[in-house]
Amino acid sequence: MTADADKAEGRPRAGAPEHQLITFLYTDARERSVAFYRDVMGLRVIIDQGETVIFQVIGGAYLGVSSLAHRPRGTDGVMVTFVVDVDAEYARLTDLGVAFEKPPALYVEGTVYGAFFRDPDGYRLEIQEFRDPRWDALFEG
Repeated sequence: MTADADKAEGRPRAGAPEHQLITFLYTDARERSVAFYRDVMGLRVIIDQGETVIFQVIGGAYLGVSSLAHRPRGTDGVMVTFVVDVDAEYARLTDLGVAFEKPPALYVEGTVYGAFFRDPDGYRLEIQEFRDPRWDALFEG
């Protein structure tokens, strides 16, 4: 059975689950970026496709680092957020030499706690905790 046949018959596609999110960041320094996300951010490599490496962030959320030609470069308007224990991750990343814009702080009327930094290509990254009870309620029973 092919994927086209599955689609034509209205059956779910075999293989990878449909509910995934992959964010791609493009770089001209693939090895440096892969080392940063693997060794500093602690992400697990799921697949290395040569010019593109896919990391698992959590569950069905992935980050792709790619050196494919003719893909957009530049960091304007791009930000990747990792939802973590901010104080613990801030200490861990600082120990690994990550330079933050400033220490973790509350913002968005006290409902978000986080800190910002940049990867080796200049992409803006954030570690963040949601402190809004409405967010937690979305995931309760």
